[in-house]
Amino acid sequence: MFLPRVGSRPRCVARARSPRGGGGLRNELARSILVDDGSPYALHPDDPAYLEGIVHDMEETIECGRNANTRKGELSAWRKYYLPYCRRLRTSPWRGFAASSDPMREAVFAGGFCAHVDREIKPRKRTDKAARAGSVRNVLAHVRRMHDRRGFVFAASKLVTHVLRGVARRRLAKYGVALPVRAEPFTSEENVAMKDIPTGTVIDGVAYDPSSRFGRGWRLVDTFADQAGIRKQEAVGYDDAYIARADNRVMVDGVIYSDPDAATLQRMRDTGSGRDLVLATVTASKADFDGSRFGPNVVALLYNADNPMSYAAAFIAYELAFPLRGAARLSAPMFTTDGVTRWSGARIDRVLRSVMAATLAPAQRKGKTFHSKRVWAATSLTARGRSEANIMALVRWATPESLRVYARMHLLDQARMRDNMLGADVLAVNATALPIIDATPETDARLDALADELDGEGE
Repeated sequence: MFLPRVGSRPRCVARARSPRGGGGLRNELARSILVDDGSPYALHPDDPAYLEGIVHDMEETIECGRNANTRKGELSAWRKYYLPYCRRLRTSPWRGFAASSDPMREAVFAGGFCAHVDREIKPRKRTDKAARAGSVRNVLAHVRRMHDRRGFVFAASKLVTHVLRGVARRRLAKYGVALPVRAEPFTSEENVAMKDIPTGTVIDGVAYDPSSRFGRGWRLVDTFADQAGIRKQEAVGYDDAYIARADNRVMVDGVIYSDPDAATLQRMRDTGSGRDLVLATVTASKADFDGSRFGPNVVALLYNADNPMSYAAAFIAYELAFPLRGAARLSAPMFTTDGVTRWSGARIDRVLRSVMAATLAPAQRKGKTFHSKRVWAATSLTARGRSEANIMALVRWATPESLRVYARMHLLDQARMRDNMLGADVLAVNATALPIIDATPETDARLDALADELDGEGE
């Protein structure tokens, strides 16, 4: 659900403050607006503290929209690379309106920052020979975003584009092709194998028991990722927005139940009509931060007890093992490690690594992360011949470009198409390659007469 949970105070709701008057301004941005702005459009509030409060509320609201991982990356880029660079140049890190009055200096400043990052950045993994070329671009993007949130414009000169292109070329010359590393999709067989965890196997420090809260809780996360292609953050949620048990409803014999009792759930399990569904609502995500794109839609999942990847089957088993009725479902998270504690992104990653180590061969684990579940969903839908529009809706991708990056074509399908094209009869031509009528004295005379006629009309 996209509303705050019952009994919780959203972290994004600002605490009420008493109006302050007279005293010095606390907010740096408000101070710069009042003191430094000498234009005819300067703001002159009756009470300077009012402007301070408005700016404070604005910044707090903007902070609510910043993803936790984005915040972490921005702070790292700022402290590790940007502030040391500004200190060495003895200049202000915030490039305000006055700075933009000299585009050449700002272009050199921004391009020099890229060169500074390229010189200082280290590879993320010990096995990598050097940091990826895209890492420099990412650091620059973090710093630029922080300026955007303050209303400042960080230089976007073509000079910067050429510096970044040179960084990529240099990496290529020194270390060979450095393509972006993408998560590889799981296969159906691998997804099924990861459900067959031997009882007693230590998974992230816990002896695995498929009937325990931890075991059933992981099965929910795992199968929902298989069928819904969720992002990790959608399973984790936020402080005040996460998938609750009330966000999962069942449809049995065409009737939707928002608070199903054990008898209804058991009937769904026993009959297996092939028409019974679990209807899940997902939280906001990176591609749908306010729920306006995909939020109103539900994820419909068919109950299929014969398929170990069925989220609906895992959900029914969980609800029967750990029933919860009434208003308590509104605030109880669906995805937990023990019935109370919500999964964290780090815990999901650790558990997945342990599960893969227990069920997959080393070659099968290579290039696999939780995002591989999402790639699997798009790839499998592509293999089934689904349209781009259908896949984008089912896996909740905002653009076709993202889909083309992650939805992999089956190798045999690709090979067959390439083999089949070899016998194609191609008949195509550009308009500029079409034959024209050769010039003759008669056509030249007609063209001259037409030109004289046009000249006469212009007089």
